[in-house]
Amino acid sequence: MKVKAIKASAMDDNVLIFQPVEGWTGGKLPGNDYMAQSKDQSAVFRLDTSSAVVTSLGCKEISTPLSMAPAKIKNVTEVAAPKLTKVGKNGFAAKEGECAGEGPKGPVEIHFIDVARETQGDVWHYAIMVSFPKDSADLKAEAQAWARSLEFTGRSGYKME
Repeated sequence: MKVKAIKASAMDDNVLIFQPVEGWTGGKLPGNDYMAQSKDQSAVFRLDTSSAVVTSLGCKEISTPLSMAPAKIKNVTEVAAPKLTKVGKNGFAAKEGECAGEGPKGPVEIHFIDVARETQGDVWHYAIMVSFPKDSADLKAEAQAWARSLEFTGRSGYKME
């Protein structure tokens, strides 16, 4: 599948770069967030900046952006608790978790990455979420392409031991 580089404007230029899957549509949202969706809108990618002071993000914290159009996911529950791991093209430290919920067309899987960016002693959390219909192998593969393309060049608030 073909991808093209996008610079996430929720952070300074070139701090977080991801590559959308060709054929998906999307763009920048108000507040410097980003969203894209598959052709049939059944799979949604979203970058959301946490507006609250939190130590980390989980399914509860990301349920509000997941409830917004076009995903409109309700009843978000945790499937796999966020775990510290290396993610993306350049293997940066982040927490990765999994949720489930009900979308307009039935059950969905949600995979998310919590990027903690440290700046001048403060830590800001960015949720990178992708949702797709449960048991949709093709859309799951496209969603995983998003995660593999991530590059983060900022200072991570998470440290691998």
